[in-house]
Amino acid sequence: MPAIPVLHSCTQEDSIRFKAAKWLVPSPHDVADAIIWAGHDLHMAADHLWIDDSTMTARLDRRFMHPAERVLIHRKVSAELHA
Repeated sequence: MPAIPVLHSCTQEDSIRFKAAKWLVPSPHDVADAIIWAGHDLHMAADHLWIDDSTMTARLDRRFMHPAERVLIHRKVSAELHA
């Protein structure tokens, strides 16, 4: 799985960035598929989803993702790594 930045402080601005990123890319399946397609390169995955790097980082922000989304993305990407 690619290194996803872990941010510790939580601000309202971060929450809004996540909500905007999720609005642009609502499906965690699409996020995982893009990461797999890009060979785990988050810059290429973001480009594939037609978003910028900061939006991709916001979409993958673990502080705001639903636990089921985190598990789904992790499992799909990990399964592809071990296939």
